Amino acid sequence: MNNKIKRGIAAALTALTLCAPLSMTTAFPDINVNTITASAAEGTTAQSSGKYYGNIFYDYYENFELFYSKTSEGVVITGCQTHKPKSTINIPKQIDDTDVVAIGDDAFRGQTNIFLVRCYGQNKVYGTTYHPGGSSYGPLTVKGGSSISKIGNRAFYGCTNLANILIGDKELTIGDYAFYECDQFTHIQQYDSSNHTIAPKFGNIGTRAFSRSGMTSFGDWVNDATCKTLGNGAFNGCKKLGYVNFTASSVGNNCFANCDKIRVAKVNSPTIGDNAFLYCTGLEELTLSNTKSIGESAFCDCTALKSTNMPATIEYIGDYAFFGDSNLGSKMIFENRKGAGPLTIGVSAFEYSGIPCVQLYAGDITVCDYAFANCKNLMCKVRVGNVKLSSLSGF
Repeated sequence: MNNKIKRGIAAALTALTLCAPLSMTTAFPDINVNTITASAAEGTTAQSSGKYYGNIFYDYYENFELFYSKTSEGVVITGCQTHKPKSTINIPKQIDDTDVVAIGDDAFRGQTNIFLVRCYGQNKVYGTTYHPGGSSYGPLTVKGGSSISKIGNRAFYGCTNLANILIGDKELTIGDYAFYECDQFTHIQQYDSSNHTIAPKFGNIGTRAFSRSGMTSFGDWVNDATCKTLGNGAFNGCKKLGYVNFTASSVGNNCFANCDKIRVAKVNSPTIGDNAFLYCTGLEELTLSNTKSIGESAFCDCTALKSTNMPATIEYIGDYAFFGDSNLGSKMIFENRKGAGPLTIGVSAFEYSGIPCVQLYAGDITVCDYAFANCKNLMCKVRVGNVKLSSLSGF
């Protein structure tokens, strides 16, 4: 199969996955909130979103209303009404003497007035601050300890002026499409009870949760972000995402596809889904840890990729996984695989890549058609022990 045909297949796979209808299932079955009022023109009239009847919390300083309901878990923010552009939404630790635990489905959807969301670990949000030359009244420094642990489906969908969220240190579950198309949104900053910033700590991150947002990194150079599952397309099309460093139980299909600014990726996950980093054309460095399965076309057409590794845990490298990575200069050495199951290297897995050396050492290894075909730099080929080679493998 030639390069042109493969690219067509990869594009079709991506289109089929990403053109699926927007999920309407709820991440929190007991919190079912629907948008019932469309957003008005920015800054001209009030913007309303989510479920906005029932209990009301009014912020007189920023001039907005939060609508909420009480559940067995605590207070859930269900809707909002803003009255001015560049609003900051300040959410106290408690409303009506009860901890705020979640932001419900659609609660802030389409709120282009919102610039910043701050979730306090204290009830006193405003006060007098003294400084050289006088004093001023306004928002206090954000204190860690917020009890919010859930952000619902589509909660901030289309909030195109939202820059970031400051929140506590609870493990944070993010619903489907929660920040979809928030193109100015750069990050969620988490604080502990001492008001110190901490590394991102997530539960499950839903389908397309941050897709087409302005996220610049996931984790940082020092600390990895931790999460449970990363949903399908969670960061798909994030054009400002430059660095990822995370630990996850699984990485969904198309999770980072079309993120062409990612330069460095450190991925600690047993499972990497199909097309996970497809067309990440800026990716140069990839480090894999504890990985057992790499899906089809997972790193296909990462044409700038220069270096990667194959962990001893690897058991499956899918069809076209590194297809067309013409600058990939790392040796592919499969050895010391104690405890790992049989290894399969799929159809065209490294075809048209730049790898210079392949070494296969013992342990039930199967190499499929064209796995190493058309690798112009492949000069070193070693196999020892129980290795099954297709006659068309290119090895």
